[in-house]
Amino acid sequence: MEPCNQIQSLGTASGSSVFESDLHDYSPSNVLDGVKSYDFQGFFHSNGAELFPWLQVDFMAPMIIDSVTVAMRQDCCWDRFAKVQVSVGYMPAVQWELSENPPCGFYEGPAPSIDDVYIPCSMPVLGRYLIIQKTDPNDYNAINMNDITICGEIGRKPNSFYHYSTQ
Repeated sequence: MEPCNQIQSLGTASGSSVFESDLHDYSPSNVLDGVKSYDFQGFFHSNGAELFPWLQVDFMAPMIIDSVTVAMRQDCCWDRFAKVQVSVGYMPAVQWELSENPPCGFYEGPAPSIDDVYIPCSMPVLGRYLIIQKTDPNDYNAINMNDITICGEIGRKPNSFYHYSTQ
């Protein structure tokens, strides 16, 4: 992995749902706090029983995204992290729908253990929203993650060096 200009602290997180509506223990914001939790709290956990669950980071301004590293839950369930797409663009996530933003990277999975999952973008992508979303229409398991590291930089006018979404 190349050196990373971490930009996750510039965004705010939201999720398609939150397990047991517990915004303390399972809040989307837990993935941006820089802390790996080692027990059954302090990470993001969607409700489950929903189609295409997601975590969204809103940067409020264009960012160029190079890669995302997802730290898995430490207590269990890393095998749920499969068929996950990272997309970046200007359209916010919508409940029960796949993101319309350009794909950045894809992780087939499942995650083998508590190890971090590195998802590089095929090319840098410019956008306001970064969405991490399960894409299998037959998988109604929750999406959960402990922490994320987003590598990139503050956006600038598009050029030929990265994918630009016109939405």
